[in-house]
Amino acid sequence: MVTERDMKVLKFMSGFSWMTAEQIAKLMGVSLVIARRRLKALGELGLVESENVLGSRRLFYFVSREGLEFLGVAAEWSVPKGVRLGQMEHDRVVVDLAVDFAVEHPDFDVVGEAQIRRLDGKLLEAGDEPEFALKRYSGGRFVNVFPDVVAIGPDGQKFVLEFEHSVKDKKRLVSLMRAYLASEKVAAVKYYAAPHVMPRLQAALDAISSEMVFFGGKPKIQIQALNVEQEGLLS
Repeated sequence: MVTERDMKVLKFMSGFSWMTAEQIAKLMGVSLVIARRRLKALGELGLVESENVLGSRRLFYFVSREGLEFLGVAAEWSVPKGVRLGQMEHDRVVVDLAVDFAVEHPDFDVVGEAQIRRLDGKLLEAGDEPEFALKRYSGGRFVNVFPDVVAIGPDGQKFVLEFEHSVKDKKRLVSLMRAYLASEKVAAVKYYAAPHVMPRLQAALDAISSEMVFFGGKPKIQIQALNVEQEGLLS
């Protein structure tokens, strides 16, 4: 039997490539034992899959194709990705940020990039305007950019959470920040960054300081250093 709480967890999980049992326990507000029990039950129903990586004892959980169909969000071109080794640390921190926000703001609907791509992909395929994606000017043309996390408030306002784990080209960052400033879809953006990324991110923010707009008396775009602890995901 799938409970209302299970549905909320499945919906949240569908936004991300994977989650750990610890992250899901925190999201649910339950013990690790109970979280694993529910994940096992959802796995037996075929709604959740799990995998370990390189022989690690830790399991990584994600919504299966059947689970996406159960939620009504499956797309022919979108399949569950599971763990990508090169993205593990970035993906882990993004989920941590999303879980923390969801726990602190239970009245918000928190949507991860995987689900954003499915929802917007259907709209773009139909020739419609995407709900979440922004257009950033790059290489002489506009490209769609999908946020890491979008939190939708009770009034429908959208707040974006981004995590920068590697140093990116300043022009690319400035282009994206300008797109966020110009977007009427987004109320505010919070960039979190590993300490070694902060100088580049600050330089990009300084470059658009004269263009900054404000939301609730605060800059629409803010940045914050995040000390990322190595969690030993493959131990």
